[in-house]
Amino acid sequence: MTFKKDVTYSGIKIGKVSIGWGAQKLVSAVKSDHLFMWLFLIASAAATAGTLFLVERTLKKRKMEREKAMEGMTRIGPYLLTRKIAQGGMAELYLADYLREDGFRKTVAVKKVLPHLADNRDFIDMFIREARLAALLQHPNVVQIADFGKIQNSYFIAMEYVNGKNLAEIMGFLKKGLPVDMAVFLILKISNGLQYSHARKDDKTGKPLNIVHRDISPQNILISLNGEVKIGDFGISKATSEPSLTQAGVIKGKLSYLSPEQAMGQAVTHQIDIYALGLVFYEILSGSRLYRFTNDIEAIRTIPQMTIPLIITKRPDIPQGLNDIVMKCLEKSTVKRYQTAQELHDDLLKLKNHLGITYDASDLALFMRANFEEPEPETVA
Repeated sequence: MTFKKDVTYSGIKIGKVSIGWGAQKLVSAVKSDHLFMWLFLIASAAATAGTLFLVERTLKKRKMEREKAMEGMTRIGPYLLTRKIAQGGMAELYLADYLREDGFRKTVAVKKVLPHLADNRDFIDMFIREARLAALLQHPNVVQIADFGKIQNSYFIAMEYVNGKNLAEIMGFLKKGLPVDMAVFLILKISNGLQYSHARKDDKTGKPLNIVHRDISPQNILISLNGEVKIGDFGISKATSEPSLTQAGVIKGKLSYLSPEQAMGQAVTHQIDIYALGLVFYEILSGSRLYRFTNDIEAIRTIPQMTIPLIITKRPDIPQGLNDIVMKCLEKSTVKRYQTAQELHDDLLKLKNHLGITYDASDLALFMRANFEEPEPETVA
């Protein structure tokens, strides 16, 4: 005869408690003076199971209370959360004011882990890793990290607030390809930020960190109303300085911006960022995404075999030199593809000068303000 009780924590089975004895021993116990001992053991087992149930229920209640308190947070340390900007499956982004006792105030963006993931060690490790990597990057074309920590059980990253739109929002608003001079300017800036990230070395040892973003996409390219262009979200980036948190066989990155080597599960290098940037380049010139996939299997089967039409067939008004640059980014062979983001940047700069393109940050700022600047609220006399 056996009594069993599953032991769970927060709804997850973590073990089992059981106590049992053979029928012959039980009969023998009944016929002897050991019956009291066996009854005591049975009662103890039942009491243990009941205690575990009460502990589990208490812990679950406390967890729910903590999550509710975190959901209602309007302040994290010196950061006053003023407005939710966005929310994903794992974190939420807030517009916030950094406030000091001396009256200093600065607007920042605060990325906060969702309450139900606060106890998920794997995700918290990934979140901490993102903060560490991003904090290493100090460049005008990369979103800057200002602070990171844990306050009141809430993990957060405070970063510079880019007052503007991401490239996906801009494309969705325009519903057409960008002017050639604007597209060239944007990719010049992004390739500059990528080259810096890819070439970043450890400050102490001087060894390359080999940082790979792995999620270059329109959503992660931010453009401010002042004409700044910045790469954001190093959440799934890879670097030799940090342990890999990617499970074998798990595809990282948005399916529509994967390189052939990612789809085939091959080694990841900085060239996957160049391929993804080529897809972004293709998209902002043509006005539409090159391909869409509904699941990993579809992407894995299609990407390595897919023939990408020349961008000039989608946009006949672009120069042949620009077509060649875009298509070199999208070479399936890593040998034929640009070896570094610097090579891409240099070719674009030569083309820009050859075509006499003078588009700069002031032109981008005029475009952004004309289309996305919100009017000042009217004051009541």
